[in-house]
Amino acid sequence: MATRRRQLALLAALAVCLACDMGLPVAARPDASVAAAAAAGPLVRLVGRFFPGDPGAGGTLPQLFTWSGASASVAFEGAGSITVSFDGRMSSLPKEHEQTRAVKKDSTFPWVFFQFDLDGVKVGVGELTASKPQLKWRLNVSPGSHVLTITKLSEARYGAAWLQSISLPSGGRFLPPPPSPGMLSGRRMLFLGDSFTAGWGNTDGRSCKGADAHNMNTLLAYSGLTARALNADAQILAWSGTGLLTYAKRYQTSWPQWKIRAAAPLGTEFLLRADALSPSSRYNLAAFQPQVVVLAMGTNDFLQKDGGASDKRAPPFGLPNLKAWQDGYLAVVQELRRAYPSAAIVNLVWPREQLDAGVLSQDQAQRYQQRMAAAFERLRAAGMPNVHMLQLSGAGLDSSNWCGAHPDVAAHALLAPQLEKFIRSILPSWQ
Repeated sequence: MATRRRQLALLAALAVCLACDMGLPVAARPDASVAAAAAAGPLVRLVGRFFPGDPGAGGTLPQLFTWSGASASVAFEGAGSITVSFDGRMSSLPKEHEQTRAVKKDSTFPWVFFQFDLDGVKVGVGELTASKPQLKWRLNVSPGSHVLTITKLSEARYGAAWLQSISLPSGGRFLPPPPSPGMLSGRRMLFLGDSFTAGWGNTDGRSCKGADAHNMNTLLAYSGLTARALNADAQILAWSGTGLLTYAKRYQTSWPQWKIRAAAPLGTEFLLRADALSPSSRYNLAAFQPQVVVLAMGTNDFLQKDGGASDKRAPPFGLPNLKAWQDGYLAVVQELRRAYPSAAIVNLVWPREQLDAGVLSQDQAQRYQQRMAAAFERLRAAGMPNVHMLQLSGAGLDSSNWCGAHPDVAAHALLAPQLEKFIRSILPSWQ
């Protein structure tokens, strides 16, 4: 009952989140009774975006997992086992999550996967489904002190779940939350991307019946791989099908705005969200200041029918002409610069070998690469400081066994070192 009261208090706060302080909504500060109850539980180290988040010393439970690649770690000792409980029931989640379920129009929402690592070694995977939205995961452990890390593998649009509680049997005790890799190295990154950044379909082969929550793993996407190689804490904000300036063509119908944004919000829209599936939620961007922002978007913008000089539709419902694309791209980077004044902004461009696997037609892929180059020239002409462009190489990519024309784990493993090397070259202190 106490846990349920804490959930209700957090849900009410999320609904009125208008301002934030260190990632914790100002309106969401718990009353004395809730704070006292939370103090009795473990403190978890959070990496990525959560609601209500970590005010600094460590997050209390419950915490809402929505973003893929986000992780929570807890340290403990003196216990023979540890039990983790999740709650993904729609009745326990923020009301705005209903919008995403309404758009999907199927029975698979929510569908959420978590990975469990004990002392850095994978020990299990947990799954929540629409028919079984609650999960109690238990692991027997050897005597001594341990760190358990829980990571969300599936992307936000497949659903979310509360990390409700972590408990130990009699004799066990929780330790102060362990430092994250980024706390030890002082390194922080933010990725803003689409399905390529989320790792959509990367764990399955060509025989897949379509990429979905069950065959993706953001830890094994180039984003997760690069962050770990650099020992950096990362916020991975990724949404399959999303565009940078243009809503995906399949959503350019008579749908109302709320429905379009629930299906595939623009990158600049979900950048602002604390809870990926709650458009009204707001994250305090000042609470996490990365030294590197990787902007890996634009592919889905080029799925439009024309987009040439004859295309009179204005974004976000039609691919802008060349000037509009350059101006729009500049506006996005300027917004990122205002949010992250000191960060190096890396504009990532995908290789033709990757695009030609089927995500874009050859004409669309050519236009994408040309306009990405033109957008970067516009950034340079505007005198934007500390802005970079990386054209990834497709050498060695083999798309013969990709699921849904999306890179597999092996392909991501070839792309990640290129980004890692580039970041080290522009940030000498990261050598």
